Formats: sequence, C-alpha cells, structure tokens
Amino acid sequence: MSFNSCSLLCGIPSCLIGTGFILETDVLYWQADVGGLTYAIEEESKAKNPEFEWDFGFKLGLGYALAHDDWELLLRFTSLQTHTDAHHDGAVFLPTWQLENGIPSFVDDVTMHWRLHLGLLDTVLIRRLELARTLGVDVEFGARVGWIRQKFNLEYRPDPAEWIHTKNKFWGIGPYLNLGAEWRFAKRWNFFGRVGVSALAGEIYLHQAEATFDKEEILGIHNTFWLVLPTLEGDMGVSWQTCHVRVALAWNQAVFFSQNQLMHLKNTGTFFSNQGDVGIHGVQLGATFYF
Repeated sequence: MSFNSCSLLCGIPSCLIGTGFILETDVLYWQADVGGLTYAIEEESKAKNPEFEWDFGFKLGLGYALAHDDWELLLRFTSLQTHTDAHHDGAVFLPTWQLENGIPSFVDDVTMHWRLHLGLLDTVLIRRLELARTLGVDVEFGARVGWIRQKFNLEYRPDPAEWIHTKNKFWGIGPYLNLGAEWRFAKRWNFFGRVGVSALAGEIYLHQAEATFDKEEILGIHNTFWLVLPTLEGDMGVSWQTCHVRVALAWNQAVFFSQNQLMHLKNTGTFFSNQGDVGIHGVQLGATFYF
C-alpha cells in the first residue's frame, strides 16, 4: 500500500506527483503454518507436528501513476520458499501416514521433511481517495494468479521400515480486492491497515507414494481435480514518506483455506483429504519509489 498524494502525506501541496513510474521493493520475514500434517503419535499420546521455520521472501512491484483522479496501475509479484525438517528416535511412535492394515504398527525412528513454494502475481488498479487532510483510503482491485506447492516426505524405521513421499501442487487465477486506510499522525508519519480477499479457481495435483526401504512399492496414487481456493489477508503498520520515497514496516497475515489436500489412506479403497489451511504471517519491510 502506498499513498502518493503529497497534499495528505507530505503536507506540501506544491509537490504533488501526478503521473510517473512506481517501484515497490519489500523484504519479507514470514513463517508458514499448515494444518493436517501430524506425522506421528509419541508414547503418552503426544502428537508430532512440523515446527515451521521463519524464512525470507520478497515482494516486487512495478506500476504507473495515471494523471486522472489518483489512479495507479500496478503489477506485483510475491515469493516465499520455506521448509522444515525433524528427526525423532529413542521413543515409541505410532505412524499416522502409513497405509492401515487393521493392526497398529509402531516404530522408534521417524524422519520428516516439508517444503513450501508460494508465488502470487497481482495485476491491479488502485484508486486513492483523500477523505480528510490526515485520512486517506484506497481501493485496490484486479486479478491474481497464484501457485502453492508443498512436499511432505516421511521415513518410518525400523519395523515396518517405510518411506512416504507426497506432493500437493496448486495453481489458479481469480479476482482480487483490497481495501486500505492510512492516517497521518505526524509530519511524514502514518499508521496504515488493509484487508484483502481473493478466490483462485484452478487445478490441484496430488501425488503420494509409499514403499519399503528395499524398494518394494506399497502404494502409488496420482489425483488431479479443480477447486476454488478462497484467501483472506491483511496487514497493519507504520510508514514514513516524502514526495518520492515511502518506507514502511508492517505485520502481515494471510490464510489460504483448505489448500492442504494431501491424502490419508484408511485402506486401499478408502482415503480422505486433510483439508488443512495454509497460513502465513510475519514482518514486511519495504520502500516505494516514485519517479
């Protein structure tokens, strides 16, 4: 979010920007949180879930401020790649992702690897409105293309010694809407907040393989289907702005509902998808330049 009305934010009416190019650069420090990934039950009924790590990502935007009524056209790309690993031994574990055979199987060594690739490409029109000398709002609407890829690999040892490899890949396109507000509480300093929604219609591809360590395949499944992925996101923070540069620090939240469709197998004829949400939260530090 970047207001370029200097009558509101700079307090210097003579420096109104008018038309020109806009460059957005943001560094992200985000943590993912995905539901439905419990991979073992430790003795005394303690569930083992991934401990998601914090990783860096980025946003990059290029736009143009139009001459009429403070409209802007912007192309923005968001990218995050993150992963986590875990290894547990020295206890008794009940595997939760092995194909069930009616008899509980226990192991004493569990290894987990999870990875997420998230990409969003937004093409939006932004309308800036000045409601008062110190208060502005904007409406951002357009189209979003998104892709989310998860890998979730498990190894259970020693008896039965098996590995499980899963993939959950989604891409989609749909409408995007964002509403924001900004309040100038001191010269060049502002509080801001926004909330956005999108609905991505696209294809999800699932793959799950299970085999013993002597390469005897137990299971191999591929599944492809279409779904609509709703998303809710928002942020709030503080910014400092001159007529040509804006620096902002914000806290971000986003939820991609029911994105985790990885399959649990009850038996060879019955499976169910986890329907876990993919959540993202963290800090965003960025600068916007007006030319």
